Amino acid sequence: MVRGGESPGLSDRRRRHTVAVLLFSGVPFVESSIPVSAFGASPGGVGDSQYRLLVCAGEEPPLHTTGGLELATPHGLEALAKAGTIVVPAWRS
Repeated sequence: MVRGGESPGLSDRRRRHTVAVLLFSGVPFVESSIPVSAFGASPGGVGDSQYRLLVCAGEEPPLHTTGGLELATPHGLEALAKAGTIVVPAWRS
């Protein structure tokens, strides 16, 4: 049921759970890619994901994996306040 004249698509987007993934330089590629794939992809690869994904830099970009790949981190630490769930896939020893 849609209230207040909202379109069903808009209502669905407002209900999406926000997940932030906190990355840093030196994170292994596999560990960084798993939560981004799990929360950023839609079921079956079609349509919108049920999550709003925020990929956040835990330090000043550019960030690189242990293998040297540059990580795209469009958000900073301030975006963590918007998240219902925060995932830290790995941390430095």
